Amino acid sequence: MPAAVGLRDKLKTPDDRALEQPSEHQNGVNLILQTLQDSRDKVAILFVGSARDVAVAYNRQPALFRDKVRSLHGFIGDAGDPTHREWNVTLDPQAFVRLMRADVPFHWIPCFDGGRGPTTATPPSGASGTARCSKRSRRRCSATFCTCCARQPTIPSPTSRNPPARGSRLADARSAQPLVRRVARTGGGAAVASRRTRVVGFSPVELSADDHGVVRYGPAPGSRSVLRFEIKNQARFAEAATRATAQLLESFPVRERP
Repeated sequence: MPAAVGLRDKLKTPDDRALEQPSEHQNGVNLILQTLQDSRDKVAILFVGSARDVAVAYNRQPALFRDKVRSLHGFIGDAGDPTHREWNVTLDPQAFVRLMRADVPFHWIPCFDGGRGPTTATPPSGASGTARCSKRSRRRCSATFCTCCARQPTIPSPTSRNPPARGSRLADARSAQPLVRRVARTGGGAAVASRRTRVVGFSPVELSADDHGVVRYGPAPGSRSVLRFEIKNQARFAEAATRATAQLLESFPVRERP
């Protein structure tokens, strides 16, 4: 799967095209745009963490996004407390503002805890959930997945006075590129999102994002409708999400080396 180094510095405004940033950090934006240009089908873009490179790609070629992007899926922001700025938004507030205002269908997967603690909607839960997820997946894929689930790194809060130094693993993660790929039709999400189970889904909400990345609900100047993730059946969510994750890992295209 193609990967590239992303932009280094935060955007100055929602319309920032980041053309002055170093050339070695432009490859992420270029990869997104090239993927859209080469695709004969509409593309779904998923991003986790900073929205920087997706936002800049939109700023450089908004017409291409409107023509080729089927939807944006962003794991970012907080839907519970409008006064709380979630960590991924803090990584680049102006990038978040840009995508919340962009003229492209947006599927928003936010936190709901207002920064008070770990969300209860994060599967899989515990060693048994991890084991079930990795039972049928490829060896290298499951090993990586189990290692990531086992680690619980201490993440500085957005207000920390001692941010990670440039070059550290956490600082490098801020510039990590989202994966851009066509979404294949697999059974991975069927266990969670089928109409029969209705464990989770997306519902339209009207909202606006101010210049600081604070989201407010309801009609207002500049507001728009987005599809916001919601858990429709909390009691069944953990088991259904674990099953869907296991199916996804099982189908993941990992190549075993000799």
